[in-house]
Amino acid sequence: SFGAGMFAQLFGSLIWVPLDIVKERLQVKGHVPSDEAFLGGPHRVLAQILQKEGIRGLYRGFVVNQVTWAPFNGIYFGLYEKCKELCINAGYEDGHDNLEPVAQVCSASTAGIVASLITNPADVLKTRVQVAKLNSGMFPYSSGLSAAKHLLQHEG
Repeated sequence: SFGAGMFAQLFGSLIWVPLDIVKERLQVKGHVPSDEAFLGGPHRVLAQILQKEGIRGLYRGFVVNQVTWAPFNGIYFGLYEKCKELCINAGYEDGHDNLEPVAQVCSASTAGIVASLITNPADVLKTRVQVAKLNSGMFPYSSGLSAAKHLLQHEG
């Protein structure tokens, strides 16, 4: 389950990362002074990224994205399966190994919370790398490694 989650994440990222970058830039628009004007909705921001940064701009932080989401998915699915197994063994099933709804929700919630707690620092790093082009003074780094060093030095 851990390996399947990581593998699925890697291939899903080919589509998800460009969408995530557009979403992150739209979310900080108006809150972060920008070196460049990213105006309009998602289609316009996508066009501006392609024009100013090329296709590489859409995959900015791809490695950091994998460092965040591959472990998240691996932890989530592995822990989810383990929680389901524990619930089944504890009798929270219908006699055919189908979990009761409360046990299903508890298994999924537990897996999501634990995976989020473990991967949140990498998610913060991913977001910073993805929006770094908006303000080079506020985000003075160009890679995940330099962003990690900057975050550790200045924010702990």
